[in-house]
Amino acid sequence: MRGIITAFRQGGKEHVLAEKDITEKLLEDYGDVFSDIVNGFIFYGNSWLTDEQISMFKSDFRIVADFFSKKRRDPDYIPDNPTEILHVDEVLKFISAVTKDRRYEAIIEDDSENKEVRTMCDVAERLEQRGIAKGITQGITQGERLGVIKTLKELVTDKILTVSDAAKRAGMSVSDFKTAAGIVADR
Repeated sequence: MRGIITAFRQGGKEHVLAEKDITEKLLEDYGDVFSDIVNGFIFYGNSWLTDEQISMFKSDFRIVADFFSKKRRDPDYIPDNPTEILHVDEVLKFISAVTKDRRYEAIIEDDSENKEVRTMCDVAERLEQRGIAKGITQGITQGERLGVIKTLKELVTDKILTVSDAAKRAGMSVSDFKTAAGIVADR
């Protein structure tokens, strides 16, 4: 089969993943996964899968269905399934496509520590570590910015710079600089 567009319905909306070149070999290699996907999305239709229905799946699709089921119940759900994922790349790309959240796919691409992802717990850990790193970077940037504003405010207080000159050096409007520096009166 060639040129099939992989589509499914979720929550009343149709999602088209991408045009795929699906060969018989692929179907043979991943028959259990395709069988579970067909059962999950076609036979159960648009209804939400129960935990009992999810437990019947035998492939990695059980992990995917469990993820979406828990995410539906709790939008702040953090993946905690310790089941080993056999087809990590495919599962994370599928979740990325369905959620339109590229962070899942990026986990594989950004594997700088060469730590293999094996479970959804690993996925959650990676997402958390990426969030921490991003937060640290933003914190450093904000801290540096506040340090510059504090220094410029001291120069204004010591009458070495005017508020206008300090604002210009900070790359801000005079009004924004006054607010950021806590300057009430003109100096």
